[in-house]
Amino acid sequence: MKGKFILLYEQVMKMLKESGNMVPDVVKIKKENIAPTLAKLHEDIFEPLGISKEFYTAEIGSAAEGGKKDECGDLDIAVNFKALDETLKIDTREEIIKLAKSKGYEVGKQGPLVSLRFPIQGSQLEKNEYVQIDLFKSNNLKFTEYRMRTPIQKFGLDKTAKLNEGESRYKGLYRANFLASLIKAVTMAVADDAIDKNQFTDKDGRVYPASRYKHLTVLDDGLFEVTKSFIGKKGQLKRHDEKDKSKTKFVTDDPQEMLDIVFGKGKYKVSDTYSFESLWNNILMDQGFPYPDKRDDIVIALYHSFKDQEVMPDEITDYIEEHGLVVNNEK
Repeated sequence: MKGKFILLYEQVMKMLKESGNMVPDVVKIKKENIAPTLAKLHEDIFEPLGISKEFYTAEIGSAAEGGKKDECGDLDIAVNFKALDETLKIDTREEIIKLAKSKGYEVGKQGPLVSLRFPIQGSQLEKNEYVQIDLFKSNNLKFTEYRMRTPIQKFGLDKTAKLNEGESRYKGLYRANFLASLIKAVTMAVADDAIDKNQFTDKDGRVYPASRYKHLTVLDDGLFEVTKSFIGKKGQLKRHDEKDKSKTKFVTDDPQEMLDIVFGKGKYKVSDTYSFESLWNNILMDQGFPYPDKRDDIVIALYHSFKDQEVMPDEITDYIEEHGLVVNNEK
C-alpha cells in the first residue's frame, strides 16, 4: 500500500510528463534563488493567514536544505492542512488559493495538491521569471520530510563507482518506494483472524502467506500495520484492481524505531535508508541481512513496484538475471 502522498506525487508527475506543468510559463529555479523565493512565499501567502513555519516544511525533494542541485524544476512544500484547519478554524487550502489569486498568482489544482506560479526572488535576476511551487498535504511534517528525502543525484557515473552518503543515481521517489516495498516484503504474514491460511498467488505470480494477510507499511504519517484480504464479504475472490478496504493500525513515526522494529534493534541506522543504493547495499545485500531467505522475493516485489516507473534500476535487473529469477513467467 502506497501512502496518499506517494500516490498523489506519482499521479501528478505522470500528468506533468504527459501535459506539462500545472501552471504555465514557469522555469527552473537556481539554488541561490530558493531561500529568497521561499521567504517571499511566507511573506505573501503564509504570514497573512497566520500560518507559522511549524505547520509547513520546504524540506521536500531536490529543494531540501536550500537546494541539493544547482537548479530545481519546482519547489515542493508539505503543509499540515488538517492541523491548520483545526487551529485557524478555516479551510486553509481554499484560503491559500483565494489569497494567491487576489495577489495575481496563477493557481493549479490536482486533488489536494495546490500549485502556484510564483515569482522567483534574488538579486541576480535579469528578468521576471516564475517557478512552480507545489503545496502537498501532510499530517506529519517530520515523517514526510524523512520519507520524501531526496538524495543528491549523480548522473553519468559507472554503476560500480563509489557514492558518498546521501548521493544516488535515482531520485527520492525511487528510494521511498524501495523502503516501502522492502518493509512490506519482510513483514508479510498470515493475518491473526485469517480462516484460510493457505498460500495465495495473485495474477502476477506474487505469493502471499494467505488470502487474508498483514504486513507493516510506510505511509504518509509513519509506520502502520495493515491487514488486507483478497476475499470479499460474500466469500468471493476480489478483482485484482478492486479497492481494498484494509485495516490500519499506527505503530510509530520515529524512523529509527521503525528500523529497529522491522530489522532488530540497532541493526541498521537511519542513514542506511537515505538513498536507493544505501538501501540496496547496506540493508538488502548486507551479509547479515535478517531475512536472507526472502531476498529473491523482495527483489521480485521491487521489480513489480518499479516496472511502471520511467527507470528500472540496474541493481534489480542485474540481480534477477544473475539469479535466474522468474518475473511474470519470464526468466
